Amino acid sequence: MRTAIKLALACACVLTAQGREEYRREFTRTVTLAAGHSVRIENSLGNVTIHTQPDGQAAIRAVIQCSAPTAAEARQCADRIQVVVDQGGGNLSVRTEYPSNNGISNIGFGVNYDLDLPQAAPLEVRNRFGAVSLVGQHAAATIVNANGNVTLSMGRGRQEIENSFGSVDVRGNEGDVTVRNTNGDVTAADVTGTLDIADRFGKVRAANTGRGLTIHSNNGDIQANRVGGVATISNSFGPVVVSEAKSDVNVHNQNGAVTAQGVDGAADLETSFGRVQFARIAKSLIVHAQNTSITGEEVGAGARVETTFGTVDLRGIRGGARITAGNSPIKLAEVAGEVYAKTSFAEVRLDSASGPVTVENNNGSVNIDAHPAKPGLECQPISVRTTFSPIRVAVPAGGPGYHVNASTSFGTIRTEQEMVVSGELAGSLRGRIGNGSCPLWLNDQNGNIEILKSVSR
Repeated sequence: MRTAIKLALACACVLTAQGREEYRREFTRTVTLAAGHSVRIENSLGNVTIHTQPDGQAAIRAVIQCSAPTAAEARQCADRIQVVVDQGGGNLSVRTEYPSNNGISNIGFGVNYDLDLPQAAPLEVRNRFGAVSLVGQHAAATIVNANGNVTLSMGRGRQEIENSFGSVDVRGNEGDVTVRNTNGDVTAADVTGTLDIADRFGKVRAANTGRGLTIHSNNGDIQANRVGGVATISNSFGPVVVSEAKSDVNVHNQNGAVTAQGVDGAADLETSFGRVQFARIAKSLIVHAQNTSITGEEVGAGARVETTFGTVDLRGIRGGARITAGNSPIKLAEVAGEVYAKTSFAEVRLDSASGPVTVENNNGSVNIDAHPAKPGLECQPISVRTTFSPIRVAVPAGGPGYHVNASTSFGTIRTEQEMVVSGELAGSLRGRIGNGSCPLWLNDQNGNIEILKSVSR
């Protein structure tokens, strides 16, 4: 049965404010909603506040307010606004109908709803130019709003929120949540299911997510903390911070910094024109960057890093490290696996590695202390090449030893190590340190070469 109700009045009053007259009326209605049926709310120019309860009663309260130069005009405006309640097919529909032409100029009007609905009824809310608040929904809900804030708390089930020019705040939901927002901040916490957020021109904050987290944003900063599943984040023109993630983290950013800390899985980080910082990555690390400085420590597996016009400073890599850079200094320490480092016009510095070492440089110095990151390991091959800068390599004295092949042009070769020389020409030196079990290949142009004694650790 369709019921159109022209504002059954619980009260009516006239207020005077700053030379204008305000008229306010209240509409109330209670209906019974059978199990399995849904609720739809349509409004504009006002707030929609929804609380829920376990029974099948739906209590509807609407406050209609008009402002006009005279009391008569204010009342005429309110009389022409309708609240329509429809239970056709068993589902409940509540909507506001404004007259297409109210016939009165210089007036203001709006309708605010306060509803108490069955918590198990699926819900759809559509509103414009007002806030929406939903508390205690235990079924799927869809909220579409514009020009107002949206708040959802203590929910259960799949929740979908779309908004613009206002913030979205989700505080607790047992199930999946999807948020689409523009020109407003998004905050979501304590979501046990997957959390999917898209936003533009606003901050995004996500915390305590039980499963996967997906964030796509532009022109806003992102913070994600205590993520229970895989985190996939994209952004531009704003920083991204991810901390305490229980699975893999994938961040793709542009023109913004990236920070990842306490990741129990692997981390794949990408950005440009922003700093990359990381710590406590349990599995592998990949960084793709441009015009970026990269700093980090404690990687549980291998690390692969690419950047230009920045710096690379890594420590505590439990696997291998492959660093490719341009116009960027590279500093590595405590690498438990193989090292490959390539750059130009900047220094490469390595302090302890437990695997083979290869350095390719141009117009930059190379400094290597070849003592192993793990005590008791055998020596590893070392290969270094550069131009127009010195090479300094320190190897342990009295160890298994190295077979040395060093050459340079327009420079000198000097060694602190005791060496059995097998060949020596101008600008070249071949020989053996200890038993010569590992190759030590050093090639320079227009630079000096020094083979030093490593300081015992």
